[in-house]
Amino acid sequence: MKRPAVKCVREAPRDQVESGFTSILRRFWGCHDGVLAALFVDHDGECVDYCSELEPFDAKVAGAQMNVTMAQLVEPLKNLAVGVGISLFVSGTHRELLVRRVNDTYTLVAVLAPGAVSDAVTYVFEDTARALRIEGMLDAANWDPIEGGVEVQTRPAAGWGYAPVAIHRAGRERGIESVLGAWQEDGGAAGGTLMCFRVVDSSGDELTLAHDVTRKSWLQW
Repeated sequence: MKRPAVKCVREAPRDQVESGFTSILRRFWGCHDGVLAALFVDHDGECVDYCSELEPFDAKVAGAQMNVTMAQLVEPLKNLAVGVGISLFVSGTHRELLVRRVNDTYTLVAVLAPGAVSDAVTYVFEDTARALRIEGMLDAANWDPIEGGVEVQTRPAAGWGYAPVAIHRAGRERGIESVLGAWQEDGGAAGGTLMCFRVVDSSGDELTLAHDVTRKSWLQW
């Protein structure tokens, strides 16, 4: 079965060559119509890679600016006894922004339409940060709580071999009400095969769970 179509608009023409990070960012960009751009930036705000329906220049400016904003918050948050700053959500009248530090050097930034940020989108955003770190063979920071990723409980399934029945993450469990379909994709986080399942969880949200067969780990988007 082919992957269900989710995105209703086209990706903007790129101005740089695709890398191993592109497909990871593209999966996040395609998870919801409200995701306008996803950017992977370095410590200096330079764009390592991106996926966007916005003009590349506009998307990269947003990535660079939010990288600076996140960096400027790190020390004040420590002074306020908040601890290490990990992520940031900004809600504006015209756009929403998500920022997630991948480690001490790299940051993931997303530009979204108003009202697009939800628990489901945030889960995918977190898993995208983890997948970028795996792809780039980047050291995990000791402050990062997502190192363990998402755990998925499975059951035997005719035709697919197995299918998910529950999602476990950070001490929380969500059941799977139904599996809408399954398909395979090449080029997982380690360059291998992803076994993907489109499911409906116990909250009624549709999401995709992907089993990286090579690394024996799961991602969610």
